[in-house]
Amino acid sequence: MVANNMAENKVSSSTINDEQALIVETMMTWARAFSATSANSIVALYAKDASLWGTFSSAIRRTPESIRDYFDKTFIFANRKVTFNNFNIRFYGSTAISSGLYTFSLVKAGQQIVVPARYSFTYVKHSGGWLIAEHHSSVMPVDL
Repeated sequence: MVANNMAENKVSSSTINDEQALIVETMMTWARAFSATSANSIVALYAKDASLWGTFSSAIRRTPESIRDYFDKTFIFANRKVTFNNFNIRFYGSTAISSGLYTFSLVKAGQQIVVPARYSFTYVKHSGGWLIAEHHSSVMPVDL
């Protein structure tokens, strides 16, 4: 298990092992892909049978086409960025789970929007790397 704070998507390598570093790199690849001009690079990070509960949709996506549709609809907004604020990584054989907090920022109708959210990514080992098999994300709730 590893738990870290991440400021601007940087993490100290002295606190993680090699397998954890691969998960962190996959997270950072996902973050960079979220800011890309097309959804191709982010969709490629998902397994063919992945499920996505996205932050900006109430529908669950269970096919590569529906996951692409989610990101195509999200990518219409300008200046998209996601910053991982902290995370916790656990391993279960060829499965890894990363959960924590991240913050989205984007421009919608000329206004900067910042959306704090919580997430969990379940990864499966694939060809020496990791693919996202399950992704759940939701806007941070207000404490009662």
